[in-house]
Amino acid sequence: MRILITNNTLAAYAGSEWVVVEIAKALQARGHEFLVFTSDDGRGGPDDYLFGDIAVHRFPFAGALARRDVARVAAIKRAVGALTREFRPDVVHLHHPG
Repeated sequence: MRILITNNTLAAYAGSEWVVVEIAKALQARGHEFLVFTSDDGRGGPDDYLFGDIAVHRFPFAGALARRDVARVAAIKRAVGALTREFRPDVVHLHHPG
């Protein structure tokens, strides 16, 4: 099964981040494929990175929304849509959407 997981951030290993990582590990152990989308946390850093051995795609949702940058929000929406279409998830798990 292909599963898309989202969370507000994935910068620390606590709270909702811990739950997302543990879910991803369990899915991985069972042979499922997954993709993790998250927002940036305002501290900078790469857009795509590994959190342990979990691939994460981070988008600057928070900053674009705070600045009311409509063009940036639209660009993020297109990027998320393109990755989602490419991945073709069977299930989308929205965890703690902000």
